[in-house]
Amino acid sequence: MQSPKQLEEGNITKLIISFSGPAIVGMLVMSIYNVVDRFLSAVV
Repeated sequence: MQSPKQLEEGNITKLIISFSGPAIVGMLVMSIYNVVDRFLSAVV
């Protein structure tokens, strides 16, 4: 976890990447789940 001091004085590019990484992975997993769910729903 980032300390408040790092959030205030850290490199903005590294902070954006560190915070956006988990969000991107979560959205990809959710999108893949939705595609598979729709495919399986259409088959059944």
